[in-house]
Amino acid sequence: MEDPYKRRFEQDRSLRDAARTLLQQDVEFLRGDNARRSVATRMADRAKSGASSAAEEASAFVSDNRGSVAGGAALAGVALAVALFRRPLFDLFCQISGLSFDPEQVSPPPHSGIEDEN
Repeated sequence: MEDPYKRRFEQDRSLRDAARTLLQQDVEFLRGDNARRSVATRMADRAKSGASSAAEEASAFVSDNRGSVAGGAALAGVALAVALFRRPLFDLFCQISGLSFDPEQVSPPPHSGIEDEN
């Protein structure tokens, strides 16, 4: 009768040897691949991979949160419009409210505390 521990030991050894062989093949493949490609090419491939995974994650987020993304985009659009047209909007607000604003009459900021030597 065969010892079950010895049989198990031999199976484990054969699995270990197979795993070692696969690992060595992978290392050789990577070394050969790295030797053929320049550092810049590898960096570009890495950047493309990162960008594509980020795009996939963004797409998944947008599909899961359509309302929030649409609201954020609308808010960003309004903020951009206000930033671009702030002067005409301010003038329109002054006309509607009856207030007047003359930039020439605005007092300068308070003195900084540094005395003028001249």
